[in-house]
Amino acid sequence: TYYGHRDMLLRWAQLKIVGLTFGPHAQPIAIIDDANRLAAVVVYDNFRASDCDMSVAAVTPKWCTRRVLRDVFRYPFVQLGYRRVTAIVAAGNVHTQGFIKRLGFVFEGRCREAYDRDGQDALIFSMLRREAEKWLALPTGEKRDRFSGRKDSAPLLAAVNM
Repeated sequence: TYYGHRDMLLRWAQLKIVGLTFGPHAQPIAIIDDANRLAAVVVYDNFRASDCDMSVAAVTPKWCTRRVLRDVFRYPFVQLGYRRVTAIVAAGNVHTQGFIKRLGFVFEGRCREAYDRDGQDALIFSMLRREAEKWLALPTGEKRDRFSGRKDSAPLLAAVNM
């Protein structure tokens, strides 16, 4: 696990996600690859009564297995009991917009010129718990992830100061 490395993981994620600053209560989850290297960090921030923001910084798309998606969505929806999660994406980041739409996030609106660094618009997406059921309902303890073919033996998630 990566307990005690919260600040390092948040800095790492901020370097990957240009123009984003995390608040003092942000909680990262490290995703570790089969070679025990950091593949991605999922950050939950801006906690509200029934919602939080969710951001992902990654060095490879291979982090995104069904098992990992099950686990990263279980934190806000099952452990915290939230009804929804929010993702905010730069209007120019078409790749990420497509990715989160495929995950099941729904476009909600546009904040004009919201990014400080370059004045880009920010697009707001959300996922409700019922829309995340396809990820939450995945079985645990599979020997091999059917989506990626990845073996289920590697330590994928490391909760940090949660």
